[in-house]
Amino acid sequence: MPSDIAATYATSVAADRYPSDLGQQVTDALEIFSSGEAREIYDEHFPDRSESGSEQSAGDGEPTQILGMDPPVAIGVAAGIVAAAVLVALRRRRADRKGVNLKRRALQRISSAQTQEWRRRAETESAALGERIRKLEIDQRSDSDAWGAALDHYQAATAILDQSDDAADSIGAMVLTRRGDDALDHAVAGKSWNPTVACFFNPLHGPASGRAPWTTAAGSHEVPCCRACRRDIGKRREPEILDLPTEDTVVHYMDSDAEPWASTGFGALAPDLIDRLRQR
Repeated sequence: MPSDIAATYATSVAADRYPSDLGQQVTDALEIFSSGEAREIYDEHFPDRSESGSEQSAGDGEPTQILGMDPPVAIGVAAGIVAAAVLVALRRRRADRKGVNLKRRALQRISSAQTQEWRRRAETESAALGERIRKLEIDQRSDSDAWGAALDHYQAATAILDQSDDAADSIGAMVLTRRGDDALDHAVAGKSWNPTVACFFNPLHGPASGRAPWTTAAGSHEVPCCRACRRDIGKRREPEILDLPTEDTVVHYMDSDAEPWASTGFGALAPDLIDRLRQR
């Protein structure tokens, strides 16, 4: 079938389906025209016209009118609508791409700023711990194991910052530094030290104050968390989970491939981060 006749059939069906919605007429006409089945769709939509003949023909078999209009007029109208449909579709596609690109660029800027802030905090906190270690002196009253733990955590944090600027590693360095600070406090006080468990949902929330049920693909289990996250779960709301940036979106850290942080909950599920880092 000639494309101009197909366009006429497509236009007629679309106009009858959506008599008061020009935008939808344009979209529908384009879909019918592009399907390659304009005549079949027309016959199905207008069975009475199909039986009586939608084209009024002269004796030579050429149509004298199409849908009540002279062929040039009908074809011109149909072609114009189809052309408009193509233009609308292209503009919409460009607008969608532009919107996606704008959102992606905005997300990248926000993620970059947040990652830089995490990095700055990690460097500041680790430098402060290093200064404390240099100024303090171990004596007989100090707990040697706690001193060793403070040194191990400080060295692990600085090594990570030397090797990586990933968001997850910056947060991991902060977790290690804060554990090192706590170990140093215990060492000076002459007390033994065990790692304080941070909130599973976001280690930057601070120490866990209790446990709450959490369901994952692996099943339901109790996880340590802060008071605010436990309150959210009690009210059937998702807690404020730490999100990590990817190329064009963000993901909950536990769903990322950032190790050993994702599988250990930044130490909430496996307290010995130093040992896990050695296996990295």
